[in-house]
Amino acid sequence: MRLARISLAPRPGVPAAVDAVVLVDATWAAARAGDEVEHVVARAVPGGFEVGVFLQAADGPAGRATADALMLRVLANSPLLRQWRIVAGSDIPFDSLRH
Repeated sequence: MRLARISLAPRPGVPAAVDAVVLVDATWAAARAGDEVEHVVARAVPGGFEVGVFLQAADGPAGRATADALMLRVLANSPLLRQWRIVAGSDIPFDSLRH
């Protein structure tokens, strides 16, 4: 399992009229069976949101590509998020989070 972390921010001049629940719901709505999404979390941070998507994908590049494609679908499909953008992302193997 992998944790893909994605930072989102509205484009300049766009109001941030979204909350974490809406963002998580939009992510689930955009997810496809092949994305192998297990869990989604979001939290507000200064200037936008951080979204965590837990994926079954074991391969780093495949997991990152899946998370990026999913977030692009979220931004394209949600009227509230169409003026938002991905500003950063990272991919963490879940096994590396264990001691």
